[in-house]
Amino acid sequence: MIQATQYSSNRFIRLIGGLLLLSTFGLTSSLLKPSAAMEGVPAVEPRFNLTQRGGVIMIGNTLGHDCAAGVPATIVGAVGACGTNTSDSGIDVFWRADSPTTSQAEANTAITNTQARSSARLNIPVGASVTHAYLYWAAHWDSVPSTGDPDATLEFNRGNGQTVTAINSVVSVNSFYQSVADVTSYVQNHGSGAYRISGVQSNVFGNANDTLDFAAWWLVVVYADPSQPNRTIILHDGLDRVAIGLPLTNTLSGFNIPSSSTTNLAIVGYEGDNSSAGDQLLFNGNSVSNAQNPADNIMNSTLSYLGYRVSRPGDLPQLTGVANSMGGFDLDTFDVSALTSPGQTTANITASSNGDIYFVGGLILAITSLVADTPTPTATNTTTNTPTNTATSTPTNTPTNTATSTPTNTPTNTATSTPTNTVTATSSPTNTPTSTTTNTPTSTTTNTPTPSLWRAFLPIAIRSAE
Repeated sequence: MIQATQYSSNRFIRLIGGLLLLSTFGLTSSLLKPSAAMEGVPAVEPRFNLTQRGGVIMIGNTLGHDCAAGVPATIVGAVGACGTNTSDSGIDVFWRADSPTTSQAEANTAITNTQARSSARLNIPVGASVTHAYLYWAAHWDSVPSTGDPDATLEFNRGNGQTVTAINSVVSVNSFYQSVADVTSYVQNHGSGAYRISGVQSNVFGNANDTLDFAAWWLVVVYADPSQPNRTIILHDGLDRVAIGLPLTNTLSGFNIPSSSTTNLAIVGYEGDNSSAGDQLLFNGNSVSNAQNPADNIMNSTLSYLGYRVSRPGDLPQLTGVANSMGGFDLDTFDVSALTSPGQTTANITASSNGDIYFVGGLILAITSLVADTPTPTATNTTTNTPTNTATSTPTNTPTNTATSTPTNTPTNTATSTPTNTVTATSSPTNTPTSTTTNTPTSTTTNTPTPSLWRAFLPIAIRSAE
């Protein structure tokens, strides 16, 4: 008994020593930090953060159609046979753009996952130059490997096909995934036009009775434009599950809100059901909403910009963008300028629900900040990612263009000020995919993720206690 007590005491002393070692590296506060969500695991570092004169554009589309009653009719695209089990809120059939002929689209049970494709039109401002572009694709896929879907096919104006390889994939519980590829050079070479995506692996939707089925993609493009004000643009990505009692909180810091500014927040979501209320988005504790996205139903399958529905000619299928029209895909931008104050250096963004399950695929914050003008960058992105089976945080951003009454493109906000950089992100709800992005554009951005240090030193503490 005395020997066992002495052994336990020695183990305790060694464990304390291990924790002191971690404290030396300033890590204990992260270990003891409570998690706001066990399912959502936001990335601590953003995909990128930068400051330059210019803006950000986001486009995207669904790859499937929900045949349930009450879904708005399409503007361009014919829906045929839907099969059985169409009353659920999941998508039932795949879309195929430029079929049966060019500039048309069709959805029916005869179209397979391999044949599925959709397109969206990108309009880059005249005189602007693309500095960053990332393509994301996501779906519910029961056979998804732990590494996610490794590639997809990207085309421009129905040609110039290229297989793009994921630089990171995140796999969440119950076989949901999101993958991302750096397509900066591709978009720089092709510019404005229709981008068509195919090769996205997913479940077979025909006759399935599954409210969680979805397949979609989105493209985020950052551009430099000397005619626009400086903006700090922060992109978080991942795949975070939000469910009843499992909110997701992300804290961004390192910027400084000027006395006059425009701040937009964009969110990308999957599996949002218009029929299920209770989805909420908070910015600094304040509810975010607009004409297309009610405060209690943010994830409602919409494509919107600053309260206006977005329906772009050239998108295939071209959908209305209103609630319940996007096949479980949400891409919405909000003006949160009124929720910021001069001198503010942090922003807490919380997604929650009391009646639904959905996934956050990206958060994009665009702020006119206090920092000196910087030259148009020569982007050098070094991204190191670790695929994981646990959802990572994400987070999103905001297009910057002036919204008109029914924007058919993603506009640009104007605000004169002077931005700042060095944005550091910390996440309340968790851990995973560590992405390290060094952008050598306009300003020098260095991200140093602490979770990787945990992974390196925690085993030392544990082993020292044994």
